[in-house]
Amino acid sequence: MRVLAVADSDSYLKWAACLLGDLPAGCVTELVVVRTPIVPSPEQIAAAVNGSVHGGASGSAHGRVSGGVLGGGGASGLEAPPAVLSARSVRRLAERTRPDVILVACTGPVVDVLVSEVLAGLRPRPVFVSGLPGISVPATEKAWLFRSGCDLFVVHSEREAAEFAEIADRLGGGGA
Repeated sequence: MRVLAVADSDSYLKWAACLLGDLPAGCVTELVVVRTPIVPSPEQIAAAVNGSVHGGASGSAHGRVSGGVLGGGGASGLEAPPAVLSARSVRRLAERTRPDVILVACTGPVVDVLVSEVLAGLRPRPVFVSGLPGISVPATEKAWLFRSGCDLFVVHSEREAAEFAEIADRLGGGGA
């Protein structure tokens, strides 16, 4: 499985790196940062992906996060940090690498624009995954609406899942 993760801020970058590190062996992953007004500094990017994706301890069975191939038993050493790309460059990368999954680890408005405009129409269409890096209780309509074009919404608890499911039932959405 090929996974492209796109982050836009420090907290989402850390969350994406952690999720990628938990993928099973054999997954080919790439992590990039989309250029927005809240793009992390080079120091924040390096710190977010430095070492193991599991609490900073080295020697993880999943390998280390990098801007290139990662995780799931992938790369064994720290490679270059994730590249900071324009939205158009993210689109070109997705067209070139044809990921099976795109993890859109971004703030709500950025998720909405990337999924509904920038990455719309990719062939074959990848599965779009998004979520929130922290617990979101109570669940909010705004968080759901910005991410409702995604196929999968990652949450942290059964309570969050139930609250977002209620919002989804009421407002619709879920997949482009």
